[in-house]
Amino acid sequence: MKKTTIKDVAKKAGVSYVTVSKVFNNRGAISEKTAEKIKKIGAELNYTPDRAARALVSGKSETIAVVSPEFASAFTQLLFEGLQESSLKSGKEMNFFATGATGEGLEHIIESIYAEKKAGAVIVISQCPEEAQIKKLKEAGIRVVLIEGKSENAVCISSDNIKGGYEAGMRLLSGKCRRPGIIVGDVKYISSQSERLAGFLKALKEKGVLKNGYETFEIRKHNFQDGKNAFNSFVEKGVDCVFSAAGDVPAYGFLFEARKQRVSGIRIIGFDDAVMSEGMGLTTVKQYVKEMGMAAFDAAAGKENTNLSFVTKLITRETA
Repeated sequence: MKKTTIKDVAKKAGVSYVTVSKVFNNRGAISEKTAEKIKKIGAELNYTPDRAARALVSGKSETIAVVSPEFASAFTQLLFEGLQESSLKSGKEMNFFATGATGEGLEHIIESIYAEKKAGAVIVISQCPEEAQIKKLKEAGIRVVLIEGKSENAVCISSDNIKGGYEAGMRLLSGKCRRPGIIVGDVKYISSQSERLAGFLKALKEKGVLKNGYETFEIRKHNFQDGKNAFNSFVEKGVDCVFSAAGDVPAYGFLFEARKQRVSGIRIIGFDDAVMSEGMGLTTVKQYVKEMGMAAFDAAAGKENTNLSFVTKLITRETA
């Protein structure tokens, strides 16, 4: 059976669909007689007002846009669990936008959301739009929430990445660690990566190792293959202890390649405590990603307006 639309009610009532929307959303000056007529016809047709109708009147969408470089990583999957749980409770819908692995589409997507009023709030994951864009969204009444991003004009949800990087470094340096290395993402555009690096370097400095140098392997996709490539690079350079600031998945690739080539003795710590980490014996820094997703959704929905930094916890297993 075809669902009754706002236009069906408007046609039978002999009014515009904007008038129908105003009645069902208690907006605007509509006469009592007209309002009663429209409500009666709506009941007869089993009409249920939707978000699109409300957007026609207010000029704003109630949808929450979720913008991410990709949707397949362990980190984003855990985030989506939290986002989805809060979404189901609130009844608000989400639309998802992918910017590409290197975030090249971020500026265009943010501009499109602003110009076409695609959402009433935007959650941006692991990236940070230009400050001018964030201000423009804010001035238009579109809430901005950054997960692992920084801005004075947005609500920022993150983990204590500096502490996590520091604890990983101290753990590695508590054992054999003559030549440390770090697998890290884009430190220029992803604040979590620069913060984890800073924490790691703080540990190296405190232990007097920083002066001897360290190796870096920069990645962009944060995937399994990146970890395999990092292993091959570090083996050639004599690295014997590694912090995967880019997450657990590159650490999985690193361990896979080490075992494939039968190379032992390289200690490694990841970051996330993703689903496979326990089975692989990966020592890692746990972050409460699902809870971060729930907090981000609540902020986007207008329930919270406070920056949050979640604690991290070092989970020790066989790899370090």
